[in-house]
Formats: sequence, C-alpha cells, structure tokens
Amino acid sequence: MSTEGQAGNDKVVAQESTEAEVDMTVLLPGPDAKAEPYHAIMEVDEAGNATGQLWAHGGRLMLFESVNAAKKVLTALADEHYQLRGVSQAHLHALQQVTAEKVELYVVIGFTPAGKVEALPLEEHRARKAKAGSPPPLPPAKASAPAEVVAEAGEAGAGEGEASGQEGEASGQEGDAAE
Repeated sequence: MSTEGQAGNDKVVAQESTEAEVDMTVLLPGPDAKAEPYHAIMEVDEAGNATGQLWAHGGRLMLFESVNAAKKVLTALADEHYQLRGVSQAHLHALQQVTAEKVELYVVIGFTPAGKVEALPLEEHRARKAKAGSPPPLPPAKASAPAEVVAEAGEAGAGEGEASGQEGEASGQEGDAAE
C-alpha cells in the first residue's frame, strides 16, 4: 500500500497483498457500481476506468454514506481524474483486507460550519448505525385521517404527558382549574 500526497489530498493505492488473497477486480468498480453501502471517490484513467487509487484525506481513506457529501467533495477537488463510484459489500471487504493495518478507513458523516470534513472510523460508524437501528416506516399518506386514528393520536399524546410526570399533572390541574 502506498500513500502519495498531492495538493493537500492523499491518494491510496490498493495493491495486491501476499498476506490475503483479494479479488482485485472487485477493487476496480465501474461507473454503474451500486453504492451498497458506501460511495468512494476514485481516480480514473482517460478511458474512465478506475485505477485503484482512492481519495483519502490526512492519510485516511474516506468513504461516503451520502452521495451528496461525496459530490460536494468531488466538486471541491475539481479534478477530472476523479469520479464517484459505488462501494459494494464485496468491495468494502476487499478494501478492508488490502488496507488492514496500513491505512484507516473512515466514513464522512458531514461537514463543519467552516466546510471541513467530519468523519468517523468505519467500525465506529457501523457500531453507531447498528445501535441506532433504522426508524420504523411511515404510514401511507391519506387524504383525511379517520376519527379513530385522530382519537388514538390524542390518547397517545395524553399517555406521553402522563409518562413525563409533572407535565401530565400540570395539564390535569389546568383542566381542573378551568372547570
């Protein structure tokens, strides 16, 4: 694995390792590769083929969960030799094998108000996502909610007030005082 600095950016080159057998073709995704689960900014040759060099910042290979964040960085790079490519599970696994103990994998989670990249180590990002889980699906949109749904929502709101202790008592007292 070699790291080269260039205009404030680093390029990490994935090279075959004798320690682990890696399908190198997985490390060279085409322009239509799906981002499952991440995106990466990769160097491409004149024909638009991935060269195996991935954009890194501060010696850390940056993956992107958000395509918009990746596009923002790609625009800031303003280098036609880089393109956005999808990182599949197989690609991610191969990256982890090739980069093990050589370069850190990070996931960009956003930007500071000053426009600097904010990122978490890959494993920490995965742990946080696993802990947070995915939110429940939203119910289908309806033109108007039936009376039962509105009543249930009102009861749910009352239950939340009671669960918070003083708020439930205060709202109950206000109702008594109003009578």
